[in-house]
Amino acid sequence: MRKPQRAYRDSLFRDIFNNADRLPEIYEALLGIKTTASDITLATINETLFSGIKNDVGFIVGNQHVLLTEHQSTINANMPLRMLMYLAEIYRRYVDADAVYRKRLIPLPAPKFYVFYNGEAEMPDAWTLRLSDAFGERQGAMELVVEVLNINERPNCPILEKCHALKSYSVFIARVREQ
Repeated sequence: MRKPQRAYRDSLFRDIFNNADRLPEIYEALLGIKTTASDITLATINETLFSGIKNDVGFIVGNQHVLLTEHQSTINANMPLRMLMYLAEIYRRYVDADAVYRKRLIPLPAPKFYVFYNGEAEMPDAWTLRLSDAFGERQGAMELVVEVLNINERPNCPILEKCHALKSYSVFIARVREQ
């Protein structure tokens, strides 16, 4: 039997969750705020010739929040840096290029950063990664915090209890892993 590619998880995650109809459930599970698909604008970055970057799922809810989510089966300590790059690209697309030179403050949707982890290493339910960790002992003037949520199928998993779509994804991945 042929072993499935590792990348199937990322591809499946993007295929399932780059859908405005599924994102209100994730938004409510993460932030505790109800919304509808009509309030959601997809902001996923697909790799372009010039930017060379892409993310798994990005979306803007009204003018309130921009959520960037990534799926990971291994922990990547550089996720805060990657999220910073994704956010800069999304804001670049969101804001009129000339507006940044005007006096009036540009209202921006507040960013939230999440990684959904479903690797095989034993990990806690949730933990954080910080951009400032890359600065070492040097003091910086910026912080970016990424919340990492373990979505492996198991009893009493907080995020899976709140979000049926993530739970279904998690169950499917667990079944594929068993095979």
